[in-house]
Amino acid sequence: MDIAAFVIAVVAAAAAVALAFYAWGANTRADRANRMTAEALDLQKRIDARAAEFSDVRWEGSHHLENQDGWVFTLRHRGLTSAANVTLVVDTEPRSQIFELGTIEADEDRDVVTGPYRELKVREYGTKVPWRVFWTSPLGTASKQVVDGQRFY
Repeated sequence: MDIAAFVIAVVAAAAAVALAFYAWGANTRADRANRMTAEALDLQKRIDARAAEFSDVRWEGSHHLENQDGWVFTLRHRGLTSAANVTLVVDTEPRSQIFELGTIEADEDRDVVTGPYRELKVREYGTKVPWRVFWTSPLGTASKQVVDGQRFY
């Protein structure tokens, strides 16, 4: 009888250990599922906030000869809200130029030197420089504005 009781005790202990591992695995999966649910809820809150966000960003740009460095492009923010991660692309000869401008507040101007090689083209042909600006709202909504150049020759 003692051997039978011992065997039953060993089997019961092994079953208890197996069930403990099974319970530990279930708890681990439940914890991961809870974290994923929290991340999904956070993402949905951010999506909802972006959808309801007020954003008024309007851009003006001009290209002018300012100093010995050459042509300067002025980007003017004429909206009411700030623009973050602003990237300006100015289409100059012989290639486009990219300027990372960071955050631009409402009614703020930024100047970038586009170089001396534009002077001849602008003086001879009266070219308006094409440009593009990309930005995000404070909550992360991406936007862009494209202004095509107009040639008068």
